[in-house]
Amino acid sequence: MKERTLAHKLMTRLAICLTVTLVLSIPLLYYITVQYYAEDILELVSKYGIHDPHIDLEEDTLTGLLIQLFSILTVISLSVLIIMRWVPQRLWRPFHQTLHEVSTFKVESGVVPQLPTTDISEFRQLNDTLTRIMTYSVRSYKVQKEFTENASHELQTPLAIAQVKLTT
Repeated sequence: MKERTLAHKLMTRLAICLTVTLVLSIPLLYYITVQYYAEDILELVSKYGIHDPHIDLEEDTLTGLLIQLFSILTVISLSVLIIMRWVPQRLWRPFHQTLHEVSTFKVESGVVPQLPTTDISEFRQLNDTLTRIMTYSVRSYKVQKEFTENASHELQTPLAIAQVKLTT
């Protein structure tokens, strides 16, 4: 299964919702066009006494409706594309900084990286948890290293005695 980013999933779902909303709004747009725009055309024809204006009200109404629908769809789609390209980059910046810091963390160095501060509660909670885990890991590593060094030192004396007895 192909992995997708959160922004990609959000953008796909938003596009589907907008498309469904616009398709469902076609009857409303048609009603508005017929009631207001077509009526105005007929009023102008009668007001100025135009005889046989060669107007196909049904065709003009559908054409106007499609122009409105595609204009609205184009504007909304462009807005969503621009917003979804720019907003997630800014929102996810603290997460990517945290990810970079954690990926370069080495327990052997004994230094816990300073994770970026953020006003997003989920990222702040993530950073606090990661800092706590890395701090515990560094402490645990130091304790294990000290124990290993002490055990090695303590074993040196019996090994040296055994080695002297074997050589004599």
